[in-house]
Amino acid sequence: MEINKFYHGDSREILKTFPNNCIDTCVTSPPYFNCRDYQTAEWEGGDPSCNHKPLFKPSKTAWVGYEKKDVNKLFYRDICKKCGAVRKDNQIGIEKTPQEYIQNLVEVFRGVYRVLKDEGSLWIVIDDKHATVNYEREKIKRKDLIGIPFMLAFALRDDGWWWRETIIWHKPQGMPESVEDRCTINHEYVLHLTKNEKYFFDYKAIAEKSIWAERDKRFINGPTISEKAMKGPYSIKKSGAYSKDGLKNKRSVWSVNYEFSKYEHYAAYPSMLIKPMIEATCQENGIVLDPFMGSGTTAIVARSLNRNFIGIDLSKDYVKISEKRIRERLGLFI
Repeated sequence: MEINKFYHGDSREILKTFPNNCIDTCVTSPPYFNCRDYQTAEWEGGDPSCNHKPLFKPSKTAWVGYEKKDVNKLFYRDICKKCGAVRKDNQIGIEKTPQEYIQNLVEVFRGVYRVLKDEGSLWIVIDDKHATVNYEREKIKRKDLIGIPFMLAFALRDDGWWWRETIIWHKPQGMPESVEDRCTINHEYVLHLTKNEKYFFDYKAIAEKSIWAERDKRFINGPTISEKAMKGPYSIKKSGAYSKDGLKNKRSVWSVNYEFSKYEHYAAYPSMLIKPMIEATCQENGIVLDPFMGSGTTAIVARSLNRNFIGIDLSKDYVKISEKRIRERLGLFI
C-alpha cells in the first residue's frame, strides 16, 4: 500500500490488497443511485462505432446547462438496443433496484471497515432520490421518496458499524427543480459511522463561535445568579450555550455552497464540507481514504491539512483529473 497515491480500479478489489487497521478516517461520496453514468463500461460485440446510448430528446422545461448533464441519466444497462453489444461494468449506482445498490455499497464499506483503525470514522455524503418506477419487492411506489441514506445507514449498522450521527448538508445555492407538487430540495445527508463505540474525535478542532458569548459578555465571565438557579436538562451550562472560551460544539446542520470547477465532474462535493470531517477524525500525518475519489477533492483537502490520502476510482479519466488537480493546487508530483 502506497500513501498519497490514486489507485485506478474497483475499490472492492483494491481494498483487499491493503493491510488491516491502517486508515485513520474515510471520507467519501459514492455514486448516487440511478443518477449518472460515469462511462466506465466496456462493451462486448455489436458495433464498435456505436455510442450505446438511447436517443435523447432534450426537455423544453430543462433549465440552461442542465440538459447536458441530464443526458448521462439515460444509458443501456445490459444490452445496447441499437447494436446488441453486451455491457460489462463494475460501476456502482446503475443497479436496477435500490436494494441492489445498498448491497453493493455495504460490500465496499465492509472492506473499509477492515482497513480502518479501531478508533477510525467513516463519513458518507449521500443524497436521497424519488422513485421513477415502481419497485414492487421493496414496496416503493413511483414518486415515493426512497430513503436511500437511511436504508444505507440501517444496512451498515446491521453489518457492524456504529451509526453515530446524520449531518444535514444545507445548500444555500441549491439546484432549481421544476416540480409543482412538493418543495425544492436543497439539502443532502452526511452519515457519520464508526468502527467502535469509542473512537477518535477532536471536537475542539471544529468548535464554532458561540453566539451567546459574542452577544452577551456575561457568558464569558460566568452565568448570572438567576442563570445559576436554572436546573435540569435545559440549563445554560448543560445546553452548551455557556462557554468560557466563547466556543460551542459544532451543530449538525452545515450550510456550505457548491464550489465550481473547470473540470467535468458534476458530483464533486465542496472542500469546506469535508474539511471538518478530516479535522475532527484524523490527526496530523494520519491517512484519509476515499474509495470513490472522483475529482480528488478529499485528497486535496487532506494534504492541505497535513494529512495523507489514498484515493480509489473506477474511472481512468477521474484518476487523471485528480492527479492534475492536486499538482495544480498543491504542487505535488504524483
